Amino acid sequence: MSDNKPQPNAINEDFFMLQSHLGGYQLLPDALENELLHPQANAGISGDSLSETQYFSVNIPEENIHGIIYCWHRPNLKIATGGVWIWQGIKRPALSAEIFDFRSFMSDKFLADDLYHYRMENGLEVELLQPYGKRFRASYEDKARQNGFKLEYTAMTPVIMFETGVHFEQGVKLQGELTLRGKTYKVDTHNVRDRTWGSLRGEMPQPAPPVPWMTCAFNDNFYFSVIAYDHPDLNPDWKGLYDFPADKVLKSGWIYRDGKFLTVQSCRKITEHDPDSLFPTSVRMELIDDEGNVYNLKGTIIAASNWTAWLNCEVVLSLCRWEYDGLVGHGDFQEARWTDYLHGKLKK
Repeated sequence: MSDNKPQPNAINEDFFMLQSHLGGYQLLPDALENELLHPQANAGISGDSLSETQYFSVNIPEENIHGIIYCWHRPNLKIATGGVWIWQGIKRPALSAEIFDFRSFMSDKFLADDLYHYRMENGLEVELLQPYGKRFRASYEDKARQNGFKLEYTAMTPVIMFETGVHFEQGVKLQGELTLRGKTYKVDTHNVRDRTWGSLRGEMPQPAPPVPWMTCAFNDNFYFSVIAYDHPDLNPDWKGLYDFPADKVLKSGWIYRDGKFLTVQSCRKITEHDPDSLFPTSVRMELIDDEGNVYNLKGTIIAASNWTAWLNCEVVLSLCRWEYDGLVGHGDFQEARWTDYLHGKLKK
């Protein structure tokens, strides 16, 4: 390896998307203990970057609308970051989105009622409905900008707990109403939510190529989630910037179809990026599950915006239109990138 290239063995895997999660998964029923804060799990972990998060996606594929509802608690600092960010089409920078209302350093006192119900200072409210772990309600209003929503999320899959026991994902159905700059849309779609706790999220630069969290919902009974780098054999646009081994490409992956849970064993992926913004524009991906089934997928980005969630990391959050075997689905394509990639590609 060339000494002047970032080395993958120097990657700090505090950052969730850089961790390997191939050790197994556990399917759990909806349960209250999964949904509340986890003070006992967090108590034994020192470090300012200790994090617990609650993530919901918002999407209306037929209108090229995408967004997030996010609560990021840092219990050791007793603060939280969170809010609402929703946009239509390609929006760069994030402040050009129809809604961008995030607060970075809120006191965590708004979590006094745990995650049963909270209201952030920007007016975002999230409520855990009964039966616990099955349904959630989110609402928001900004009268000055004619923005707002009332949304309900209903679980469609079991809780898919990763082997660490501190992260899970779940396929959900989303229904309700969304108003952007005075125009109201009906919401009736699917996506994947997640929760994480008991984890450090360091802010150091990472010597890693771009890596996305990719999800898709084709219907009520067919979801997937994958974290994977582009395969070095497919001539990714970061070739020459990194020497990245093929056996490190896949970080995690699961498929839930017609009540059957499968794990992803292999991934070959290549992403195209816009040459000016470096936003992802399309992706081709081959997955092989633990039963030997092969999935050849084509993805097209239909909405995207960028957020420097950490000052040393830019994340392009996108809505991806996936095509597979005559089916069309949609989901998150959240690509994290660090300084070596952006400097290397944009320095000219």
